[in-house]
Amino acid sequence: MDIKFEDAKAHVDEESGRSQSLKEHLFNVAKLSSEYAAFFKCAVSGYYAGLYHDMGKWSEAFEKRLEGGKSVDHSSLGAYLM
Repeated sequence: MDIKFEDAKAHVDEESGRSQSLKEHLFNVAKLSSEYAAFFKCAVSGYYAGLYHDMGKWSEAFEKRLEGGKSVDHSSLGAYLM
């Protein structure tokens, strides 16, 4: 894979053109998931579930998707890794 993790994108806002990095997105979701899962005494599991949930976006196919390409399965990789 030629895309560095630090350069991968998770989202691009169509109106503003602003993109959110995959790294920022995954760590934000991991923190939030951990906070929710703490209610069930599963904060660590929640953190990792959030961290891995969109890992499949780290691909050339998903980068093309953000540019208007076809839909890409980006959730199965995270489930597999978990």
